[in-house]
Amino acid sequence: MMRSKHSNTDRPEFWNHATILADAKIGLRAGFNGRRWAVFGEMRNLFDTDYIATLSVLNVASADVRALYPGAPLSAYTGLRFSF
Repeated sequence: MMRSKHSNTDRPEFWNHATILADAKIGLRAGFNGRRWAVFGEMRNLFDTDYIATLSVLNVASADVRALYPGAPLSAYTGLRFSF
């Protein structure tokens, strides 16, 4: 029996593999605090990069099953906070 280059055991391994490249996401957050209030904003994935956020490990899968799930696109959030 041949040994796999990915394993040092004598058991055969039957698996498909995919290479997922590393990625980086850039975000921006800013805010201002007043005496009894605060205003803030945030932008995520500033350059709208496509990336893998979650993956599923499956023992058996048909051709139409998703195993890689995309991350969130460019998004913006704002808020205003008051304290009494």
